[in-house]
Amino acid sequence: MIVALVEEMHAANNATVATDGPNDFVELDAIVRAVMRRDLENRWLMRDAVGLLIVLPALRPLQKRMHRGRQARVDAIVERLTNAKLLDVSLDDHARAVHALFSAFTTAAGQRQLEALLAG
Repeated sequence: MIVALVEEMHAANNATVATDGPNDFVELDAIVRAVMRRDLENRWLMRDAVGLLIVLPALRPLQKRMHRGRQARVDAIVERLTNAKLLDVSLDDHARAVHALFSAFTTAAGQRQLEALLAG
């Protein structure tokens, strides 16, 4: 039953991204919110995912396949936004954006180090 639920959620996420969008950030926002709604509807699964992978090793190949699918969805989104001239993808800019996400959660020492890294 867990496998069926996970596959259903994954298929729904794939279908959401497989449409003709996102070609802009409004469409991306709708996709992110749809995926998050599914995650919230099944928050127990998100909370217990690691434990389930430990006690049900048969889920591991499914998890690996789904991870590749998530990577493909992100790649498709980035490509569409880049093609629409809404996103300029460079490794340095991407790294800075990822680091900036940690800013709200850092200690004072972590904030100083993060700010220095982002400034460089």
